Order: sequence, then C-alpha cells, then structure tokens
Amino acid sequence: MIKPILKNYIYNTGMKNILNTKKENIPERLIFKSLKKEAGEYINVYKMASKKGDYLGEMKAIPTFVRDEIYYPNMKNYFSFYIKLIKAKVKKQKVGTDFLNIAKKESFRTGCDGKVHLFAVSPEVKAKNPPSIFYRKNGFSSRNVSLLKSLDERIKNKNAFLQSGCNEMDMYLPLNLIKK
Repeated sequence: MIKPILKNYIYNTGMKNILNTKKENIPERLIFKSLKKEAGEYINVYKMASKKGDYLGEMKAIPTFVRDEIYYPNMKNYFSFYIKLIKAKVKKQKVGTDFLNIAKKESFRTGCDGKVHLFAVSPEVKAKNPPSIFYRKNGFSSRNVSLLKSLDERIKNKNAFLQSGCNEMDMYLPLNLIKK
C-alpha cells in the first residue's frame, strides 16, 4: 500500500530528500506528508513506513490559533501545533515517539514556536493503558493536576488505580521542554 508512494512526496524524520540518496543511506523510517480536507479544514497527514515499505502508522495534525488558557497556563492568543490523531500499527517500537518528534519540528516550522497540544482520548471507555500515559511519559502535561497525579502514580506502579478522566484529557508540551 505504501510502496508505490515512495516515488511521490517524501518527508522523513531527518528532513532529507531520499530520492537522490544511495540505497544504503535510506533511513529506517520514512514519513509521507500530505494535505487532507476533513470537516471543512485542511489537515496535515503524516504516514510512516519502514524502508521496506511496511506501513507503521499515521499522525494527523494542524497548526491552530488558540484563544484561551485551556492548554498553556497564563497564555492567550497563541499558535500551537495540534495533534488530532496518532495511530501506530505496531506498539513498543517508537512509532508514536517518532511522530511526537515530527510534531515538535513541525511546530517550529509552522510558526508555533515549539508549542504542541492534543486531546488524549481512548476509543475504549475503560482502557487499561490510555494514550495519556504515553504522552505523559513523553513529557506532556495538563492543567488538570489530579489527573496528572493519577497518571504519574500509574507510571510508577502499573497496578495503581487510574482516575476515569485519564481516558479523555487535554494535554500540552510544557514550555520548559520545548527545544529547537
């Protein structure tokens, strides 16, 4: 499914054009970026494949103007890179982490100054490991302190109780973790 796309637009995590690269220098993971219209707006779709052409996952994201303090405390009227979706076909192979790194780079490239936010939601109502745990392990925070405490406890102790709100929470990359 991804293999025929290799000759089209290519955008990899090293931000190099691999079409003019020797075969042995092709990175392990390739990112294909396209625009897609959803619900009346254009969003960026990033699809990841291995250098063999195996599909690994996708991320949907868009630079957004935020008017309130829902994500970043004490900030109003700012641009932030909004991750709508990260879907990894394979788990525990750093696919999600690679997408987060791309989002951070794209945030700078699109004028969002490194700010990245998302709504961590699980399709399962009572997920044992909601996506908020993954985002928290990768440095994301939330304005909801009690949910953060619950997440942190669950990360320390896998058997710890997890508050129900952890399946749906607004999260952002704190300013002190933003690095260009």
